[in-house]
Amino acid sequence: MPSGNKNVDVVIGQHVVHGGRADSIGGILHVSTPALQYGNSLLFPVLGASDIGDRNITITLEGRVLAGKVGLCALRADGTFLKESHHRAGATMLRLRLIDGKASECASIVLRNLAPQGQVSELIVTRIFAETTHAVEVLSAVAPRTLRDVTLAPFHPDADRSDNFEAGGIDVTEKCNLECVMCHFNGPKATKKAGALSPEMIERYLNQLPSGEQIWFAGTGDLLMDARAITYIRRARDLGLHPCVLTNGQLLTPELMDNMLEAGVRFIQMSVDAHTAHQYEKIRRGAKFDKILDACAYLRQKKSDYKDLSVQINVTLFRNTFDKQDAMIAFWKGKVDQINFNAEYYNTFLFRNTFHFPEKRNNCRIKLYLLPTGHLAPCCAMQVYQHEKDASWLPHIDQMTLQDAYDYLCDLYENPDSPFANLCQQCDWWILYADAKDGATPYLRCVPLAP
Repeated sequence: MPSGNKNVDVVIGQHVVHGGRADSIGGILHVSTPALQYGNSLLFPVLGASDIGDRNITITLEGRVLAGKVGLCALRADGTFLKESHHRAGATMLRLRLIDGKASECASIVLRNLAPQGQVSELIVTRIFAETTHAVEVLSAVAPRTLRDVTLAPFHPDADRSDNFEAGGIDVTEKCNLECVMCHFNGPKATKKAGALSPEMIERYLNQLPSGEQIWFAGTGDLLMDARAITYIRRARDLGLHPCVLTNGQLLTPELMDNMLEAGVRFIQMSVDAHTAHQYEKIRRGAKFDKILDACAYLRQKKSDYKDLSVQINVTLFRNTFDKQDAMIAFWKGKVDQINFNAEYYNTFLFRNTFHFPEKRNNCRIKLYLLPTGHLAPCCAMQVYQHEKDASWLPHIDQMTLQDAYDYLCDLYENPDSPFANLCQQCDWWILYADAKDGATPYLRCVPLAP
């Protein structure tokens, strides 16, 4: 791209394409080679480079070159190159160093395709930045068009630290009686485990929670697969907590529901992803739709004795059920108090079937989820990740107080070199805490149902 090239057209904050194409598909940049040499590039404006003076600067692109060959270049305001580094498939850290006062001349960073004529280079870009005495941010020129674009844009995590940690819940057991098609813990393709929390670990966790707080009993399996489930719920009640239960609902017999209500449960959520028996049983393999209907009917009767009882249905939306929300609302009206629709996560960190996506990423809230291993996870994403990956760096209930664990996880969240932050950079789960639009966050739509 020499200075005499008439195709050079520097546009800040947008794609710059010279004789070719640059498309973002699911966070992967596809850059094709045009007939004209140097004719295809993406530009990223540099902020504050003119104030660098004589200091040296190292420009770093974090991500991965998946195919082909790319060049990382420093560009002057008039379109001439200062310096370029070349990187082939497999490269993860693309660096370019500017010395001897050249840094102050840099107006933009150019990412261009160097693959042979007609071939396409592919790369994932998670962050582009410049380091000197003071870090200089480089803004991505790829306008957000998908959730992955927003997730992979430059972002600096800032834990919203509070004086009191927030309890995420207790994952009592990994065992489940179903084999749901989308489940990462007990689904058809999942690695099934049989871990369970010890009574001592649950006691240690519950004793550190402030009285009057809600505490969710759930599981990476199903809570009611643990024979001591009611004992744990009663203990939470005795400590002044408000126990809430998430279950697939298949084990809810009248006797068990009576025990749960007597033990203080006033908030029950059942995971039900359809409103017809055929579709529900196809998703929740091993389940019977009639059992859900029977449980809902029984709990409906119990509302005369327990005025504050709330029964809700949680629905994971799929591509072929997203447009059936109105039908589900109509079906469950009069049977439950609320229906909650949520997007589907897949491949651990990715989401699809979202309600919308914001143009800017937000911070996550650090919570404390007690896992069946005794470790404390900071978020739902880590609950999923640790099931099949090594996460031994997570704090353990036997080795740390909950407050210390919370502070430690906040530190990890803000430290770009920590194992937690490295996972956060590629994780879509931040949408759980994004602002609502048209009555729904990107992840969740809650619909109260009139009696």
